[in-house]
Amino acid sequence: DYPFLHPTWASGRKLRRDLWYHFLHSCRGVIAWDNHEPKNKLIDRKTLKLTARGEASAPVLKEILAGTDRMLIQSRREDNGVAIYHSPASARVNWWHQFVNVGRGYILRQSWHEYRQDERSVLRTSWIKLIEDNHLQFAFVSPAQLAEGRLAAGGFRVLLLPEVWALSDAEAGRIAAFARAGGTVIADQYTGLYDGHGRRRAKGALDELFGIDQSAVTGDIRTARDPKTPKPRTLGKAASIPGLKADTWDALATRGPNARSVRRVADDADNLVGDRGDAAFVVRTVGKGKAVFLNLDVSHYSRVRTTKLAQAEAVLSIVRAALPAEVQPPARILSAKSGKRLPGSEVAVWTAGPRRRALAVWRNYNVSKEGIGGERFTDNSMFEKDERIVVELDRKYHVVNQRTGKAHGLTDRVALTLSPWEPIILTLQDVPPTALKVTGPASAKRGEVVTLAISGPED
Repeated sequence: DYPFLHPTWASGRKLRRDLWYHFLHSCRGVIAWDNHEPKNKLIDRKTLKLTARGEASAPVLKEILAGTDRMLIQSRREDNGVAIYHSPASARVNWWHQFVNVGRGYILRQSWHEYRQDERSVLRTSWIKLIEDNHLQFAFVSPAQLAEGRLAAGGFRVLLLPEVWALSDAEAGRIAAFARAGGTVIADQYTGLYDGHGRRRAKGALDELFGIDQSAVTGDIRTARDPKTPKPRTLGKAASIPGLKADTWDALATRGPNARSVRRVADDADNLVGDRGDAAFVVRTVGKGKAVFLNLDVSHYSRVRTTKLAQAEAVLSIVRAALPAEVQPPARILSAKSGKRLPGSEVAVWTAGPRRRALAVWRNYNVSKEGIGGERFTDNSMFEKDERIVVELDRKYHVVNQRTGKAHGLTDRVALTLSPWEPIILTLQDVPPTALKVTGPASAKRGEVVTLAISGPED
């Protein structure tokens, strides 16, 4: 609920795209960097007229400020019950795992070294894209919020642990309690191997919850000088997951080798991949909930999603299989040509009361920032063309295109054209849209105060 601003250096169509993208991601403003350089300035200081960059942003800002901002900001943005755990302690442990070889040279590092090189940023973006590409949304939860009971208060059903290296005993206890109370906890790898102060544990803080033993995992295999390459594991039972097409489990690793030597120790757990002594995709029912330990490196999904589409689709299917059945997207965006999920499409829903929602669809491109899987690493051209799509809703609504005013009637499928530069915004209502009725005196004298009554459809 805090005002959030985001910078952009884009111009032309990409500036329009940036403005919509950040607005739909709950930014309350954009810092359009204008240091009067020819490529950045918005207003020519000599003529006081808009530059080409200013002209590109003007119609978007005008439309947003004409009422779209109030419609969405005054509504509640849905997170679909998915929480991503933000662990500062794990970020610190991850840093020295990655940069321990720098030695005393760490004192010479600047901020740009971190945002260009820190793999933690790529990992965070990858999990964000994994959720968004599955047409879901999420919220971050911090250790302080976990302690305050945010998971229960927010109605979260899933907690994702992206390489959460470090956990205190208190954090681990609260996460385990969330699972036993009916939640689903999903971890990728290297979970809880250190305490909250970065001290190595004898075994993972959540090993008992997952029914595994990580004591033989000695470090980050991806940063080892001479990483061992054991025989790849077959998919095993995971081969039955819908949409999962791969030769081996380890071929799905997006950055480097998966952690090995993870043992399944609980008899009531099931490893879908590997064997008891070298397990992956371990699933265990705990209390009323579930714990899933993937033992899979997904940290570079944000990069392979535009370069290795088959691998990206397989990783997406694994995440879908790990999620509980009740966590479903509010809409699926399908290619009208293939009938399959449109890669790089994002959906968000805002609730404005019990009978009205707003749904936005846009292209989920890789944001152009160094270090987090942006355009420096991947080519966004696959997202930069018009696409004929079908918006498949979770049920029937009276649908109106908010930006064009076109009514699509009572339906659960809407065929549209998705622009790479601008979103589609639909209103979904349980009752047919009707014109507002305005009543008041037929005339009034100048300066006279009159009362107008404005009413909509009856509840």
